[in-house]
Formats: sequence, C-alpha cells, structure tokens
Amino acid sequence: MTETTQATQPTLYAEVLLAVRFKDLITYSIPDEWRDQVVPGSLVRVSLVGRLYTGVVLSVSETPNYRLRDKIIPIKEITPFPPLSAQNLAFIHQVATYYLCSPGDVFRAAAPSTVKALKSSRKRKGTDPNNPQDTPTDSRSKSTHNLSLPNLTEHQQKALNQIRQETLQGKTILLNGVTGSGKTELYIHLIAEALKKGKNALYLLPEIALSRQLEHRLEEIFGEQLMVYHSKQTPARRRTVYEAVALNQRPYVVLGLRSALFLPYKDLDTIIVDEEHDASYKQKEPAPRYNGRDAALFLAKIHGSKTLLGSATPSFESLYNVLAGRFAEVRLEQRFYGGNDCPITVVDMCKERRKRAVKGSLSFKLINAIQQRLDRGEQCLIFRSRRAYATWIECPECGHSPKCPHCNVSLSYHKAGNRLSCHYCGYTTVAVETCPACGKAALQKLGNGTERIEEELKTLFPQARIARFDADTTANKTDEERLLQQFENQEMDILVGTQMIAKGFDFEALTLTAVIQAEALTTLFDFRADERAVQLLTQLRGRAGRRDLPGEMFIQTNQPDHSVFQWAENPNLLTDEQTLLLNERQTYGFPPFVRMVVATLRDKDANRLQEVAERVGEDLRRIRNLVVSGPTPPPIDRLQGEYLLQFHLKIARNREQENTKKTVRQTLDRILRFSPDTTYFLDVDPL
Repeated sequence: MTETTQATQPTLYAEVLLAVRFKDLITYSIPDEWRDQVVPGSLVRVSLVGRLYTGVVLSVSETPNYRLRDKIIPIKEITPFPPLSAQNLAFIHQVATYYLCSPGDVFRAAAPSTVKALKSSRKRKGTDPNNPQDTPTDSRSKSTHNLSLPNLTEHQQKALNQIRQETLQGKTILLNGVTGSGKTELYIHLIAEALKKGKNALYLLPEIALSRQLEHRLEEIFGEQLMVYHSKQTPARRRTVYEAVALNQRPYVVLGLRSALFLPYKDLDTIIVDEEHDASYKQKEPAPRYNGRDAALFLAKIHGSKTLLGSATPSFESLYNVLAGRFAEVRLEQRFYGGNDCPITVVDMCKERRKRAVKGSLSFKLINAIQQRLDRGEQCLIFRSRRAYATWIECPECGHSPKCPHCNVSLSYHKAGNRLSCHYCGYTTVAVETCPACGKAALQKLGNGTERIEEELKTLFPQARIARFDADTTANKTDEERLLQQFENQEMDILVGTQMIAKGFDFEALTLTAVIQAEALTTLFDFRADERAVQLLTQLRGRAGRRDLPGEMFIQTNQPDHSVFQWAENPNLLTDEQTLLLNERQTYGFPPFVRMVVATLRDKDANRLQEVAERVGEDLRRIRNLVVSGPTPPPIDRLQGEYLLQFHLKIARNREQENTKKTVRQTLDRILRFSPDTTYFLDVDPL
C-alpha cells in the first residue's frame, strides 16, 4: 500500500535561485526520495548547461512555472547544510532590490565558498538538518562561561544607560565617541546583555587586521561563544561558523566583516557596526555593491534587532539621520584612560624645502620628533596613502612613463622584486633601467610610496626596528598577525603603512603619528574627499597618546592653507567643519541630501561605447525625479582592456526614489539588450 501511495503522489517542483548573475529562477523537479526534505531555504546542487551549481530553494509546489514539464530536470543532491531562514531569504531580496542587482548576485555573496564548491552530498556527522538531535529547540543551551566584563567609567555608564533608553524606543543609536573613549567596553556590555537573554549578537568591523587584535580580547570574555567570520579564514573554518549560526543551538556573538551579514541568523538581538564611517564597508567589485553599514540596518529591521553604529568621526549619512530624527545620538567625549588631547603640527613642505630642511620624504621637524620618541623608547606610526617604492617612473629625456597595457594608469615601481605593477588589474612586468621608448636615459623613480619611506627611515635611524604594513607585506594571515603582534609587544619602533594602520588599533607605547604628503588625501576627484580626509586624520590622531604618555601628530603637506589642514590645527572645531561640509553638500545637491547612483558603461570599442552612451543619456533624461550628469569618463577611463563612461544620477529623497532607481535599471536593460558588447553596472550610494 505504501508503494502504491508513493507512486500516485504528484511530482513536486522547486523554484531555485542560483549563485550566478541570472535574473530569473529556474525550475527543477524534486526526486520522490527527497520530497519531504526539500523545503524553502534548502541548499541544493543542480545542473545548469552541463555544470553543477549550488542554489537555494525559494518555493515548492505541484505546479511548475515552466510549462514544458518534460524538459524539467531533477535536483542532483541536497547539501548537508541547514536550510536558510525566512529572514535570511528576505535579506537577500532586500539587498538585491536596493542595490539594483540580481538575487543571484547577492546569493553568491551570501553562500559561503564551501557551499559553492561542495561536490559531494555525503552528510557529515552532526550537520543533518533533518536529524532531530541536530535541530535547535526552544530551550537553547546556555554557555556556562563566566563573563568578566570590563568596568565602566561614570561617562561610559551614563552613555550605556542612554543607549538602553533609546533602543527601547526602537531607535538606531549613533555612538559618537572620541578616539580612545572606550566604545569597545560599551559594545562588550551590550553583547553580554544579549547573550544573557539567550539571544545572539553580530559585531561588524571594517578590516580583517582590526579583527585580529579585537578577537583575542573578546575571546577572553566570551570564550567559545565568540565566532569569527571573514574571507581570510579557511573554508573549513567558515563552514563551521556557518553551520553553528544556522543550527542556533546556543547563544553566540559573531565578530566579522561585511560578509558576516549574510550568515543565516536567528534570534539576532544586537548588531554593532564599529567604525561605521569606514569606506571599507563598501563592496566595490563584484555585485552586490553594498555598504555593510546600511545593509546592517536592513538586517536589523528584518530581525527586530537593536542597532548601534559607532565612530569617532561619523559619516555624513549618519549625522544626517540624527538631524532627521531617525537615529539617536549618544556622545562619549572623555578618553577611557584620561589621556590628553594630541596636538597637531602642520608642516609646510614647500617652505621647508626652501630652507633646505628636508631629507628625502621627511622634514627635519619630523625627523627630530621621531628621534626624541626613539630615545624615550616610544613608538611611531608613519602614514602614506600609496604603497610601492615609486608611484610612477618617467624618462627625463622624452617624458615616457610606462603604463598598464590593460588600464589607463601608470605602473608603480616595487623595489622588492624589481617590478612594475598595476594596482588595478594586477598586471606585473620586470622593470628596466633604460627608457624603452627613446633608449637614451635611465628611467626616474618618482613619487614616494610606503616602500621608499621605509627605506629612508632605515637609513635615517639605522638602530631602530622598522617595518611596513600594507597590502604587499600582509598578503597572508600569518604575516599580518606577526607584524601587529610585534608592534603591540613593543618589539618594533616604527611602523609605516597605508589606510590599514589608521583603523581603531590600540597600542600602549605609540606616541607619534605622522602623515606624509597629506595633500594626496584632498586632491581626489570625489565630492567626499574632504570628509574622508577629516575622518582619516582624526582616526590617526587618535592612535597616539592613548594612555599615560602624551601623543603628537605631524601632517606634512604642500598645501597647508587647505581648509582640512587648517581645521587639523584646531581639532576642537571638528563639529563646525562637519557642519560647513554638510551645508556645502545641501547647497550643491549631493548625498546625503539626495540619493546617488553611478551607472558605468563598459566596452572594448571606444567609439561604440560613446554611441551607446549617447542613446542611454537621452532616455535617462526622460525619467522623472532624476538629475543626470554625463556621460563622462572616470579618472581612470580604461580598466582591464575596457573603456569606461559614467553617468552620475541624483535622485530626490522621496517616496518615488525606489521606483526611480528601478526605472533606471529597466532603461539600461532595454537599450543594452541590442548592444551585447556593451555592458553596465550600477553603484548605488557610491563611495
């Protein structure tokens, strides 16, 4: 009788979302032996044009959307991962809708690489979602780890009480605390409160390097309840965290980067976004080009979670939301260890050169300040926004400067390995001494990157222990951890680095920070340049003198009269500077007072690209609620062999904004359907 019943059961069909850039769902049949196991959220392996892909089941029914039933092929296998939650699926769709990409693009970011690469349906012990003993129950096991929470100052306790009051009213909190004010201690208390209730917490950071230092501290407090998730972990480790989050068998806190947003959370009580202003939260390539801070707000709304954004230099978007009443601001204005404010010296490098008071990249003023710190056994942090030895090379006879064959950008010279590299596409070639164009002169190495500054410092201070912290020296986890540990243990005197060193690190003996060629921060072709410069300088200033030892900051620049550096000499005017910049944004119609979308067209043929762009421009200008600028070439107008043209689209912040964004995408799809060689991508809320 059982066999007869099974034989008469109708075939079930699953609508499957694949981790590919494909707008539509694909229908697959469910084999009879899995009909009770495949449910919405199940991760399955399916075949598409001869290749196996991992997909997520969005719906199950007896009636397929695809009319030709005899062409529908079955699901190949079920992965041994627990199904995605309804909240997880809702989050994927919301990110796709807001950032104008396909759900498949988002699922590719959401599915851990171990899922995408899974080739076998063999179940691992303890991970079967259909095994009752592995299914979470209402009475989740509580950790017996003894939490030893940090003591709070009077100012911190007052801020914590204010946070509790505002979250009861459903407000997102902007914790605006000066560098060294002890924001992390408040985060720890809020996480502990979530775990005590048997719920979970997510703690986001912008950089992997920053998570290394914080991981050890949180582990001492939360023990096995702490799980770390980011791209530099092994696939096996990411798989373990993914499964633990999905099974939800005990309270946990996830410490991660923006990719941690896509884990299949349940019972998510608290979300913390530290250094919320940081541009590293923005995904640039590939789609979805999302901002981790803003996506965290989506996730919090879906789960009903408390949300805390923390920064010493809040983004203008967050300040705008405070002014609009959407966020509640909590200020923390006292340093945790009571350190003094760090004075800033702006060095006019043009004037110093005229006085012959410069050696290499460093002024005598900075050299003397570094020597004083070394004599006292203190540490120095030297920042330069560009890596490599020389940012470009040039022939003094004919002016030839080697460029990347795939990108319209000069090649940077790396002395280690004697190579020229493109920092956009990764192209590398051996550096030659003589100009390949005229053959008459040796190529000059111009511009100072972190590698050259490190070399100069080693010449000036031969007894000092000096290292470099940039993308070239921290390519793997081991080197990154070693450098940070050495500097934290005071086994190193001077650390030279790029933006990676400016983010929230806490080094006890660090008393001097310096910025080399600071004008590079303000001369970018970007309306956010001044905002970012203010944020970066404030963050760097906050690295020095965080304990009992007084700190000092040097800013070397050829443009000392720039408003950003004028402000830097009087940091107490930070709020006034932010207000001035916000007023400028409002006057000229820039975010956060409007929504912005950048549409980038790409083609290997420059003439064809121009023709298509003109057609696109005509149709975009017909859309209501949209201000169109372009097409214009970006600062680097050729990347990886393709020419680029961009449209900057401003959308009024009103009820029609989402429909306007949707119309923009539909317009591009309609026009480019007949121009298959021209592709496009949309960047919503670009940074």
